[in-house]
Amino acid sequence: MSEWKCGGCGIVYNHEQHMALDKVQVVADDPDPMKNYGYTAVCPCGYRFHLDKWFMRSSGIIYHQMTIFHNLFHAISFGKFCKPKEIKVDISTVDLELNHQHFSGDPLYYESMIFPKREGGTIESWYQERFTDKIAAEVRHHTLRFFLKSGRYLITYRWDEYHRKFVWMLDLSKEHKRIIPKTTLQAEIATEREDSTFAQQQALRQTPAARKQREEMKKVIEGLKRIAEEVEE
Repeated sequence: MSEWKCGGCGIVYNHEQHMALDKVQVVADDPDPMKNYGYTAVCPCGYRFHLDKWFMRSSGIIYHQMTIFHNLFHAISFGKFCKPKEIKVDISTVDLELNHQHFSGDPLYYESMIFPKREGGTIESWYQERFTDKIAAEVRHHTLRFFLKSGRYLITYRWDEYHRKFVWMLDLSKEHKRIIPKTTLQAEIATEREDSTFAQQQALRQTPAARKQREEMKKVIEGLKRIAEEVEE
């Protein structure tokens, strides 16, 4: 059974209850919603599903030092070693709103994923992790930023059994520590944007317990940021 969780007040609706909620147009000036963008449900608290959902984005560049054989070929051909390849990376953490727990266990309403992209070729990342609550999702998002900024990743060329071909693959692990020139770390995951418009509008309506939990979460995030900054120094 589908379970939809309001990102504002936290009420969980089953499919029938969700369908019975009031609706608004997804695009306000859409002349024909039934043919174009349609409608979305609105919780009594004012939260518009899909339109007001919380998310975090972090974007930046990491670097991939090619293999010794590629370096040797480049040195023989061009008289110098090649520079590390730039790889654009996006970290996405979102409120799914719909429970994605398809088996027994705690509900899963949040998800983090990593999307790498390099010029002149593709690179895969199968990282995907889901969470029950927003705090766990926020902590994991900042942990992923720390892993990439501190070089705790590994990029390998290996056989993909599913697609039946060799692919470049990005893996994260606290055990990895890339030997990368210090300058390359300065640009990694340099920007971050948090969009939580509805949550900001509803901040004054939170309970004291919720505000206290939020303050504790901020301390954890600040601690992770300080660790990442120390790594760069």
